[in-house]
Amino acid sequence: DKFNIRIKDQSVTKVTSHKLLGLHIDNCLTWSVHVDKICAKLRSKLFLFRSIKHLLTLDARKMYYNSLVQPIIDYCCSIWGNCAKKELVKIHKMQKQFGRLILGVKDLRSVSSVNIFKELDWLPVDERIKYFECVQMYNIMNGHCPPYLSSHFDNISGIQTRQTRQTENKILLLPKFSKHCGQRTFKFRGTKLWNELPSELKF
Repeated sequence: DKFNIRIKDQSVTKVTSHKLLGLHIDNCLTWSVHVDKICAKLRSKLFLFRSIKHLLTLDARKMYYNSLVQPIIDYCCSIWGNCAKKELVKIHKMQKQFGRLILGVKDLRSVSSVNIFKELDWLPVDERIKYFECVQMYNIMNGHCPPYLSSHFDNISGIQTRQTRQTENKILLLPKFSKHCGQRTFKFRGTKLWNELPSELKF
């Protein structure tokens, strides 16, 4: 395809991905490039951890993960978290490797990954993303974010004139998209998560 865009007599170069504020944005918004970058950083931390874990207590191992590993996964996860499930699986596998090393699990069949996550009080990466999206939606709906964010969400009370349980519970109007990819947007995902939250968590 021909690509010819000029801004102030400067030609804009077409690229497949670009790094902006630590996010690697690809031209199809699949976030596969960014996830690969995350996994590369996690492998580097994992290599170092394997070298020093015998010198660390259990608490120090947990601290290593919480301070040097988890922030890599958490950074802007509410943005890139709409990637395909196969991308999240890559990160989840890295989490499991760290969990086994922290707890000293040698036989992989002896302890399930579910029990490892429970023992360490961790959330899998997909649940962690949902948590941050819920926090973001709470801030948006309670006026703790700029208006340009809240303006993208429509409260159902603005459409219904009659007072119902939905209007009392701050239910949002779920946006409709002609294509399935629209359901990967933060607007759709955030609205769906917000509507599923118990009312006591919304105020």
